[in-house]
Amino acid sequence: YRGLIRKVPSDWVEYSDLKVWTEGMDYTKIENYSTKNSIDLKVWLVPYNGSPRNPSKGGDLVTLHITYKVEGIVQKGNDISQIFRKYWGEGWGQPVKDLTAVFIFPDQLKPIQIYSHPPVKPTNEGNQYIFEVKNMPSHTFGEVRFLFPEGFFENAKSGNFDLEDIKNIEESFKQKVDFWKYQLPIILAVLTIVVFFLLFYFMGREHNINYNAYYERELPSKDEPELVNAVVKKLCMGVDNDGLGACILNLYRRGYVDFNVNPKKEKVEGIIIKRTTGNDLADTERQLLSFFAKYAANIGDQKIFDFDELKRRFRRSQKEAKQFTQELNAWKSLIKGKVKERKYLLSAGAGLSKLYSIFLIFISFIALFTISNSYEIGFLSTFAKYIYGIFCITGAIVLFLPVDVFGRWTKTGREYYLKWKNFENYLKDYSLLSEYPPSSVILWEEYLVYATALGIAEEVRKHMSKIIPEELWKREGGHMYMYYPYGLYISRDFGSVASTAVASSSSSSSGGAGGVGGGSGGGGGGAF
Repeated sequence: YRGLIRKVPSDWVEYSDLKVWTEGMDYTKIENYSTKNSIDLKVWLVPYNGSPRNPSKGGDLVTLHITYKVEGIVQKGNDISQIFRKYWGEGWGQPVKDLTAVFIFPDQLKPIQIYSHPPVKPTNEGNQYIFEVKNMPSHTFGEVRFLFPEGFFENAKSGNFDLEDIKNIEESFKQKVDFWKYQLPIILAVLTIVVFFLLFYFMGREHNINYNAYYERELPSKDEPELVNAVVKKLCMGVDNDGLGACILNLYRRGYVDFNVNPKKEKVEGIIIKRTTGNDLADTERQLLSFFAKYAANIGDQKIFDFDELKRRFRRSQKEAKQFTQELNAWKSLIKGKVKERKYLLSAGAGLSKLYSIFLIFISFIALFTISNSYEIGFLSTFAKYIYGIFCITGAIVLFLPVDVFGRWTKTGREYYLKWKNFENYLKDYSLLSEYPPSSVILWEEYLVYATALGIAEEVRKHMSKIIPEELWKREGGHMYMYYPYGLYISRDFGSVASTAVASSSSSSSGGAGGVGGGSGGGGGGAF
């Protein structure tokens, strides 16, 4: 820093007998650009036009003292007189933690009414009025209006206002403060509690069903793993990469595809298409196989859906990337449609909760923007960040809540969901799994497929490797890429291809009484 600045903007009052001094550090020069109606000071604490001084550790405490006489500070209206003065101006660029303003009047001068902006109840000691403000934000003002009886002052500056004008201005200010600080937060808080309670009570509470098991040691149903993924892991919202990976693994263990593996990198680099037809194929599996075959390349005598080659193709051709993405989404839509047909989950409550959350966030941002950009009530900005910030966070949390919090499973859907979750619990419980393991490698493979669909494949594979040695797995004819971790990472490896396609397909080629804040004085300052 080089020094200190203090400015008081020009208004109707006149300043004289200006005196300036510093405490804590001597000044070297004072530049005074003040006029009869304004104050503009630049106090140098280093040699004039010299290099900045680095603050000492913990900062330097420097107090700038300014005294002056003011004429014309009293305004005389039609039936009332006032002293309307800012003790803190909006020109200050830093917030103030503790601000104290003291007004001392002669004994015979007693105000009949006091209005403060922001609203602060003064401490009255004789004819001394002390205003204490906590956490005053930057670029906001503090001011006081003292009212005195008509004819109390001689030679006061005349103004075209009366007591009724002042009361209307102050009432309007009070209503604004009350609305943004008290009324709207209370309304939002009560409305939020009521809306979410009613949504949960009428649309989110689950049905009581006659099912009390803790574990399921066998597959609860024979549904395809991608369907289980869409219902159980994704709560009927569609299939994800784990569901797609589970479908690929299921095709692999049944001999429809094989994996092109790089043994050095221990990574699946492609899917080998062995056959695309079969009586045991579900329509979702048949469509996915056709999809793979369409984008597979003939390498030697094999047809390979090569991940790296496809990424290169998609980076070169936006059209092909778009087509790939559309066809993959069509497969996902097929599964979503099948889930929707079952009507397992009623999601209307979840939809309404998210709609209300968007409304809550929108209103909160409107409030924050309005308060922060308001000249009159900008002092509420710190308060608003906390209060309306809480509403924003509440809305954001509800937006990301699982759909079954405010949605409701049907009885059939809830039983289906709970059985598969209990099967998941069985697979995750090593002690139970080791005590009651699947009876064959074939069954282990099937369970690994559904573990992938449920998003717990790696955890289950680790349990399995402790229970079944690699030699036993080989001896019983198990598919080795399901025993090793990289086979179960197929969803991740395929996901990189899908991500490249999505990125490529979406890339672009192109004078009255004085309203609130109208008091004389104020201004600002700081260091330079």
